[in-house]
Amino acid sequence: MATFLGRSEHTLDDKGRLILPKRILDQVAPSNREFTLTAGPEGCLMLLDATAWRAVAESAGVGVLGSKQQRAMRRIFLGHAEQVKPDRSNRISIAEGLRGYAGLSEKAEAVLVGTGESFEIWSKSRWDSALADAVSSYEF
Repeated sequence: MATFLGRSEHTLDDKGRLILPKRILDQVAPSNREFTLTAGPEGCLMLLDATAWRAVAESAGVGVLGSKQQRAMRRIFLGHAEQVKPDRSNRISIAEGLRGYAGLSEKAEAVLVGTGESFEIWSKSRWDSALADAVSSYEF
């Protein structure tokens, strides 16, 4: 399983596409470069490779009914999931609904943050706020 690390800033193009950095693509074999993009916690998007997606989707889908909170999480996480594959220019297309969820528009600044088994995609303004909150409560 790939381990995704690092942070970088990018700009969506006028069609809502985002270029995936080489460091992401280098972690995944060319034959396995199909990812799942979905709504994540705190208003970001999550980008997972096939291996990570299978593990997360299996655990999220446990128990058809579950609690009210579990059902709500599945609606957001599984209900917004889309398969994406980089084009020849290493861009993925972010659907309008997911862009709206994450506060991203065409030509918006986006921040990619490696979180181990996945990448988070944030709007720049939401990332700045989330980072400030995290730093204020972080203890070494």
